[in-house]
Amino acid sequence: TIIDLETALREVSNLLRVALGADKCEVILSEKFGQLSELGFPTTIARLAIDQRSAVVIPDLSAAQPDPGLGKSALLLRIRSVLCVPIMSGEEIAGLIYVYKTRPLARPFDQRDLQLAVAISHQAALTIQRTRLLKRIRQEQRVRGLLQRFFAAPDAEIFLQDYLQTGRLPELSEQTLTVLFTDICDSTGLAERLGAWRFSKILSRYYQDMTGAVFEQGGLVNKY
Repeated sequence: TIIDLETALREVSNLLRVALGADKCEVILSEKFGQLSELGFPTTIARLAIDQRSAVVIPDLSAAQPDPGLGKSALLLRIRSVLCVPIMSGEEIAGLIYVYKTRPLARPFDQRDLQLAVAISHQAALTIQRTRLLKRIRQEQRVRGLLQRFFAAPDAEIFLQDYLQTGRLPELSEQTLTVLFTDICDSTGLAERLGAWRFSKILSRYYQDMTGAVFEQGGLVNKY
């Protein structure tokens, strides 16, 4: 039900940390993989999960170190048990669920913990996809609204499609144009005689008619 991605992932992290009795848990998006060390997570274990595209669970890091590199960074963080699950969005890795325990007497992660983390990773993938889709839709609506203020509808749609493909708005180009400056005769006196409410109705109709006329000629409105 949460549409803000950071808030949603923070909720997932907190709930999973409590459910697994972990000391540290975080859902790390793929764009933050380069910050793993800064976030307090051993990079070698994460790289193993990313490269294998499968979950990595090490119940007792002190008893089993399949790679010497695993022990070095984990030792500095006093990690005893670790669980790292990739969040898959289709064929792409959208993020990682990274959980570990540092307390000496803490129960090591087991197969049930792994199954829970994998199930949560599927839900997290759906959350990431949904929030990113909503963000794209909102951005598309903003750009469409901006373009439709200044361009005729067909032109606005063409520019919008270009923007969605390239991520850039139309570039400047040199053309021969006709520029029209227009005003309502004695608009100040008219506003004083009619009052703000009635005059605003006239302005609204004026803007609509002028915009329609300009758009019929394939023109654009700079400003009112």
